Amino acid sequence: MLQVKGNDLYISYGDTLDVIFRVVGFEVELTDKIRFTVKDEVYDKEPLVEKEFTNIEGTDINIVLSSEEMKKIKVGTNYYDLLCIKEDNKVTLNFPAKLVVERVVHNE
Repeated sequence: MLQVKGNDLYISYGDTLDVIFRVVGFEVELTDKIRFTVKDEVYDKEPLVEKEFTNIEGTDINIVLSSEEMKKIKVGTNYYDLLCIKEDNKVTLNFPAKLVVERVVHNE
């Protein structure tokens, strides 16, 4: 299950994350890289998950993390952000927001 509250995401442990972010006032070009980073705490040096996406154009950014990638993220409150890398420029597309992973009862 995925719930979106503002910029905060709530998801069940081990589920696939498939969410589209719409950026206002900024357009991504095909040559840009989008980096989705998840950390336990905002100021941690090492990410739990960091994934880059390419071939995105416009204002809609589809972020997909597999079930296996999502299992690297601990149950509880984590933090994520989106970064656009344009040649030598970097643009943060959102301030760090919560990615809350909820426990599940099933064993899958």
